Amino acid sequence: MSFLGALFNSSSKLTPAQKTFWDENGYLVLKGFIKPALVKRFLRELDQLWDTRARKENPLVIDFWEGPLSGKRMFFKDAPEGYRKYINKLNDLHFESEACRNLCLEEHLTAALKTLLGGSPLAIGTLTFEKGSEQDNHFDTYYMPAPCAGEMVVSSIFLESVGHEVGPVRVFPKSHLIPPYRFSDGNIYVGGKENEMPDAKTYIQKEFAERGIQETVITGEIGDILIWHGQLYHGGTPIRNHTLTRRSLVTHYWDRKDVEPERVGTHREGAHYLIRDHQPVPSENA
Repeated sequence: MSFLGALFNSSSKLTPAQKTFWDENGYLVLKGFIKPALVKRFLRELDQLWDTRARKENPLVIDFWEGPLSGKRMFFKDAPEGYRKYINKLNDLHFESEACRNLCLEEHLTAALKTLLGGSPLAIGTLTFEKGSEQDNHFDTYYMPAPCAGEMVVSSIFLESVGHEVGPVRVFPKSHLIPPYRFSDGNIYVGGKENEMPDAKTYIQKEFAERGIQETVITGEIGDILIWHGQLYHGGTPIRNHTLTRRSLVTHYWDRKDVEPERVGTHREGAHYLIRDHQPVPSENA
């Protein structure tokens, strides 16, 4: 087996080489980690959810990042016919879907996450994508910092093969080692201080230049998993062929010990999720 093959193998127990790579680079690619049958079961359920989304009691929330509704958040039940083709993000499907929980809290995945977190992984939210996000480069801690600094990891499960034409994720290895930018209130969370983002980007660009940090684009096959540190800079590359999909399931995890016991739901032993409401929908979109 080659070095990279050993580094990115599908054993649920991370090897010393994988742990070293993670510590140095802030991400891992776990090849063939999820059984295709689990993925296909989830995709069948996702198709059914789209077909039946108009049911009155549907609590799911969706964001559109493309098309006539770009920039809008709304209830999934109100998503117009034909809008699945646009870049969208279906939020927190794991609240309603056992197939989703079976993926984001899969036994071997949670074992790997436990090693990286140093504690029991708690899924705090899931994002289901149909296409590449084309999202600007960012740190996840800008928007959802963990209760304890450094105790967040993120997984992206490949629900189909991903090549360069579908807008794969780009990561910036070693960027997790950069001291976080502090906004005017001393926090690493943007929280209404978007006007300070140019200064934050200037800081990051200076650090990148001094450290020689370059992007790495992640492609792969169905069942692969990209895992990154909560403080790793990353984003979505441009979609070259908009007729193609890039279905993925992204999950953010905290350490269970950082959350009050009454807010912890259990999928199975060692696999937990945060109990909270669905994302709020602005009144003008509700």
